[in-house]
Amino acid sequence: MYTVSYKDEDKHFETREAAIEAAKSLTDGSRAAAQISDEHAVESFVYREGEMESYVYDLRRVEQIRRGALENESDDADDDGATAEASNG
Repeated sequence: MYTVSYKDEDKHFETREAAIEAAKSLTDGSRAAAQISDEHAVESFVYREGEMESYVYDLRRVEQIRRGALENESDDADDDGATAEASNG
């Protein structure tokens, strides 16, 4: 999910492409900026006058998300193991 923030309004889009098209359209002919961000705060874009002004891809955030996912999988494995041991004992 992507959020386009323009002036005091936020709009949500399922796809990156739809969010980009909306930001281009909202800012075409306007000096006001529209910011796009994804739900994990990995990508962010700024559009002004219908053109992309900046783009950031946060590799540190990707690593944090990946590490968090692995930790959650590890926690699940520990829980399963503890349950299996308790039921065997």
